[in-house]
Amino acid sequence: MRSLMVLVAMSILASACSRSTPPELPPGPEGVTDIVAGVRGLPCPTCAAAAEAALRQRLPGVATISISESEQTIAVSRTNGAALFSPAVFRDAVRGTGIEVLTFHVDACGIIEGMGSQQPWFVAGKNRFALKDLKEAPTGELLCVSGRLDDQVDPYRLTPTAIRAF
Repeated sequence: MRSLMVLVAMSILASACSRSTPPELPPGPEGVTDIVAGVRGLPCPTCAAAAEAALRQRLPGVATISISESEQTIAVSRTNGAALFSPAVFRDAVRGTGIEVLTFHVDACGIIEGMGSQQPWFVAGKNRFALKDLKEAPTGELLCVSGRLDDQVDPYRLTPTAIRAF
């Protein structure tokens, strides 16, 4: 009986020692924090107001929305970047107002995983993006990435335009 207890204790210790613990991260706004959508069909202030109302109703954690008719953009800042950002929900919300989303540019904070593998990933809150055209970057530390988000492929691809330490 005693030898069985020793074996169980050794097994527990071995499994605990073999686990890799994630690095301790400073508290921060992990997730997609800002979105700028290039759009078509934003002809008037009334349309802009309708689009803003639709986005506030359907997107979680919206802090501010800025709509530019001249630049044909909708910029959204979020209070809760850790909540899932769904490009499909964003597209559907503004589609009902006659606006078509052409592009997404996002700012997000998170961790790059698998940098040495075939496909590195950027994990930002509840979002996970395949990274495109990234040759090297630090892994295991909190970073903020800006880039173009391609939501027309599965998995979504993020092409970084800037990476900075948090």
